[in-house]
Amino acid sequence: MTSFSATDAAFAGFRIIRQRPMVIVVWTLVGLGVLVVFALAALLLLGSEFMTLAQLGEGEEPSPEVAMNLLLAMIPLILIGMPVGLIYAGVLIAGVNRAVLRPDEKAFFYLRLGADELRQAVVLLIQVLGWTGVYLVIALIVGLTVGFGALTSGGETPPAAGIGAMVGAIVLAVLVGAVLALFLMVKFSLASAQTFQTGRINIFGSWSLTRGRFWPMLGAFLLAFVFIFMISMAQSVFQVIGQVSVLSGDMMITAISVGVTLVISSLISTVIHVVAYAPAPSIYKAITPDDTAADVFS
Repeated sequence: MTSFSATDAAFAGFRIIRQRPMVIVVWTLVGLGVLVVFALAALLLLGSEFMTLAQLGEGEEPSPEVAMNLLLAMIPLILIGMPVGLIYAGVLIAGVNRAVLRPDEKAFFYLRLGADELRQAVVLLIQVLGWTGVYLVIALIVGLTVGFGALTSGGETPPAAGIGAMVGAIVLAVLVGAVLALFLMVKFSLASAQTFQTGRINIFGSWSLTRGRFWPMLGAFLLAFVFIFMISMAQSVFQVIGQVSVLSGDMMITAISVGVTLVISSLISTVIHVVAYAPAPSIYKAITPDDTAADVFS
C-alpha cells in the first residue's frame, strides 16, 4: 500500500501559495470581480428592495409584509445565483486540483471553464446534498431523543435522573453524529481529486482509496482545519476593523477602509480555500502514482 505524509498533505495549500503567489492574487481578483457582478445583479433585480436587504445587515427587523416582499423579490436572484455560485466554486476547486495534480498546466493561472469544472460542480452539489441528509438524520435523532424524554415525563417536571438521562442521550447522539460526519468526510474526501484526474464523476471510488489510510488522512485534514481556524481569526479581525470604520462618520475614510477590508478579506478567503482543498489532491497524487491506480471504483 502506497503511503503518504500527513504533514506534507496538510501543508499542500501553503506550498501552492509559496511557489505560485500570483495564482492567489489572480484568484482573489477573480473572486472580487464575481462579487461585484453579483452585487450589481442584486441591485438590478431587487431594485428598491436592495436597500431593505442592506438594512437587514445592520440589524433592523423587517415587518412580515416587508420580509415576504423581499423573499419574493430575491427568488430570481437565488435561481441565478445558486448555479452560478456552484459553477464558480467548481472552477476554484478544479483550479486547486489542477495546481496539485497537473502543475504544468499553468495557463490562465490554473483556472478554466470546461468539463472538468462542471464535473467538480456536480461533485460539490452531490456532497452538499449528502451532507444535508446527514445533518437532517442527526437532527432527527436528537429531536426524537428530546421528544421521547418529554413524552416519558408525562408533561410534568421530570426528576433530576430523567433530565440527566435525556441530556446524556442528546450528548451521545451529537457525539455519534460528529464521529459519523468525520468518518464520511474522510471516506469521500478524494472524490473531487479522483473525478478531476480520471475525467468522469466518481463519488464512491474514494471509499476504496481511503481504505487503510483513514487515520493519517484524518490527521492531515484536522491539521489543515487548525490552520484554517487561525487564518479565519485574522479575517475576523479585519472585518471588525472595517465595521468600526463605518462609525467614524467620514465617508472618505469609511470608503477606503471598507474597500481595503474587502480586498484583504477576499485574499484571506482565497488562502482558506486553497489550504482547505489542497490536502485531498495531494494525498490522491501520493497514493495513485500511475493512471491504472487512479481509476478505482471498487
